[in-house]
Amino acid sequence: MRKAKVLLIGQFVSGAIERFFAEGLAKCGAEINTYNIAGYYYDKISQSHLNRLLNKISPNLFYVPLNRQLIKWLNKKKYDIILVFKGMELLPETVKALKKHTTVLANFNCDHPFVFYSPGSGNKNVLNGIPHYDVHFSYAKSIVEQLKQSNKEAHCIPFGYDSYINCPYEFSSNTYRDKFLFIGNYDGERAGYLDKLRLKGLDIYGNLKWRTRTFLRPYVHMAYKNKPLFGNDYAKAAISSNGIINLLRKQNIKEDSHNMRTFEVPGYGGLLISQRTKEQLEYFEEDKEAVYFETIDELKDKLRYLSANDAVVRQIKQAGYERSVRSDYSYEHRSRQLLTHLQYYLDTPACMPLS
Repeated sequence: MRKAKVLLIGQFVSGAIERFFAEGLAKCGAEINTYNIAGYYYDKISQSHLNRLLNKISPNLFYVPLNRQLIKWLNKKKYDIILVFKGMELLPETVKALKKHTTVLANFNCDHPFVFYSPGSGNKNVLNGIPHYDVHFSYAKSIVEQLKQSNKEAHCIPFGYDSYINCPYEFSSNTYRDKFLFIGNYDGERAGYLDKLRLKGLDIYGNLKWRTRTFLRPYVHMAYKNKPLFGNDYAKAAISSNGIINLLRKQNIKEDSHNMRTFEVPGYGGLLISQRTKEQLEYFEEDKEAVYFETIDELKDKLRYLSANDAVVRQIKQAGYERSVRSDYSYEHRSRQLLTHLQYYLDTPACMPLS
């Protein structure tokens, strides 16, 4: 089988799923090229307050030139597969035009393609672009079923963990000893939940909005440690803390699904403490491989129990890590699954929907 030539279009910052799949697909033997259209977009709108205001009024002021730039860059280029991540920046006519440059055009959406729960989770470009892709991929089983009901080719590829970082059991650190951590980007609901929790010994890591938007929540403001965690730093925090609290977004609760931390925390040797959902219970057994909660009172009770039982914490960490390895939850395996699906459509074009 010849090496597939693949173009990934998305954003390639630290911690982005695009980077995990770019590395994983390359390890699986694909020839990988990337186009950082989301990065170009965010760079442009962050240049000035005026640009941010104009973006709120009319994002097309930025989307249109970026789309022209992409089409110009693609001139005379041809790929076996073009894989677009989400596609908020791509105008529907651009998505349709991508077909001239590839045999298989695919979309991987890490949010809901039909319902947008926050400004960054999607827009009309995502929705209007759906008909132009040959195949769709989603992390959530329920979203895949919705896509299939709309007569779309769709497959589930769950999130995973980066198996290429150092083995978590090589880490030793007192930085996070006796700490529970929250690791993730700011939003108002998360801040409100953590403010109600008022957990002694909680450290918060994430983007700087945790600093600039929590002045009216002094407990949360003081718990924020002024930086996000990625890669080895993330893994060290997972293995050496008492546990990582995972607050799912509304869409994950409604879908009974999971998020990136569901697999990252156990995969790095940490203890996952997450809201209870059907999918997570399928991936990690409750109170043996992960800890789940529904209400804030249940969470408080479980945190008190874990704080007083170091042996239990160690047992769950080890069991969660072993489950991650045994069940092939890494992005290397997810990439192999993804490439197998894409290769099928590449080899069997008659299975793709008519454009």
